[in-house]
Amino acid sequence: YPAFDKVTQLKTEKAENLVADDADLIFVSLPHGASADLVAKLLDLGFKGKIIDLGSDFRLRSAAAYEMYYKSIHPQQQL
Repeated sequence: YPAFDKVTQLKTEKAENLVADDADLIFVSLPHGASADLVAKLLDLGFKGKIIDLGSDFRLRSAAAYEMYYKSIHPQQQL
């Protein structure tokens, strides 16, 4: 993401290139249904930092609420 080099000193990286200890904080901003699997993968890889999902996958506090509003089962209910 070279366009951000002139805007911030923060390091940006594609999620698939991350290793568990590369970051303290990860912002996820993906279309509905895409963040859940990525977040699960990051946690499986041992990521211990904070993850902030700007999308809709973790907007609601429970899998039941997710199912009620989105009419589908949350892809990562255990999270």
